[in-house]
Parts: sequence; structure tokens; C-alpha cells
Amino acid sequence: MPADVELGISFSALRQWVVRTGGAIALDGALRFFPPYSCNALPGLAVWNEATGWKKNYLSLTPIDLVIFAEDAFGTQFYIEESGRVGIFWPETAEREPLSLSVPQFFETIADDPEGTINISLYEDAVASMGPLKLSEHFAFRLETALGGRPSLDNLIVMDSSRHMAALGKIAVQLARI
Repeated sequence: MPADVELGISFSALRQWVVRTGGAIALDGALRFFPPYSCNALPGLAVWNEATGWKKNYLSLTPIDLVIFAEDAFGTQFYIEESGRVGIFWPETAEREPLSLSVPQFFETIADDPEGTINISLYEDAVASMGPLKLSEHFAFRLETALGGRPSLDNLIVMDSSRHMAALGKIAVQLARI
């Protein structure tokens, strides 16, 4: 069954973007779009959005209802609402930040300002220092920014993306209890 049917949302614009970017990545891997089906070591939309995957670590904060369609190399998640508008899911705090952007506007915003949107220079510095990421990995902050860590090269490690998201879920739950 196609992922768009399972998720109840049409992803034709996302499919077009995946085709245009040559396989679900953009900006040399700094931005990843989950394809309709798992490919190239990148999970498909339905797989990444499973409630029994990384999302289960968010407990009552769980973003089960969010359809995550993209992420940056640091684990910031981007979701699409039923209305077709895009939002940011900050995984270390479980906060949702709705944006007033359609999917095409989201793509344009990232392309126009990759520094301000996905911190492209930190990504490029990390790749130069630590090597390119596998599609199944993130650059994770040793000390998350929500806990006072700095978004800097000396605060980064390479981590499996599912394990990273699970760890961030546990941090979000702890922060919510403060």
C-alpha cells in the first residue's frame, strides 16, 4: 500500500521534490526528505512515522499525529499538516512550531537561506571534520542546545538517527517534567 494512503495525506509535491533532488537528499545531505518508500538507507514516510519507532520515547508528548516528511542532518524534524502547511518539530523539547508555509514555500525558504534554516555552515564544517554522514545518521549535539549546549563543531558527534531521536525523546520527557 502506498505511503500516502497509509498516512492519509497526498504527497505528490514531496514525490516531485524527491525526484528533482535525485533521491531524497538536498544540499549535499544536510536536508533529507523521507521518500514514499524506503530506499538508499533512508526510511520511507510510513516507516519513519511509525508510532512504535522513535516516537514511542516521547510518551505523553508523543508526536504520533505528526507526519514527518523531512529532517535536517542535526535531527530537526519537519512535518506537514492536513492543511498542507509545514511545521518544525523540535525533538529535544517536543515543541511544535507551525510555519505559514506551503510545501513549495518551505523548499524555497530552505534554498534561499540554508544558513538561517538548517545551519548549513555547521553542517559543512562537521562534514569536513568528521566525514560525510550515512543517510541513517545524524550529527548529534553532545549537550543539546535545549540544555545549554552550543551549536558548534566541538559539541557534535555522529549518531544513528533512530537512536538519536529516541534519546531526544527521553530528554524532551525529562524537560517537560521540570
